[in-house]
Amino acid sequence: MSKWRYFVSKKKSYMNINNILSEGILDTILRAFIPKDIQDKTNKAYIKIKEKELQKLKKQKKESDERLENILDDLEKQLEKSFPGKYKAQIRKKVEQ
Repeated sequence: MSKWRYFVSKKKSYMNINNILSEGILDTILRAFIPKDIQDKTNKAYIKIKEKELQKLKKQKKESDERLENILDDLEKQLEKSFPGKYKAQIRKKVEQ
């Protein structure tokens, strides 16, 4: 046995506790026993939560894009130069990464 074996972290399960019903064989088994109307309700609730999270992320992205534009405008004012559009696009691309 290698001594490095003890330093390697163990792999964690990829399954998320919040959506365990929608992963793997457990999904197939449970769907056979759970009534369709209950499945629909849980799916709708899950979708509603995810849509809410998506809206929140979209709002955060919009705010960060506006802050970036303000920073670029302030930088142009301080340098008293106007950046060409391609340089602004490169800066935006770098910030997104």
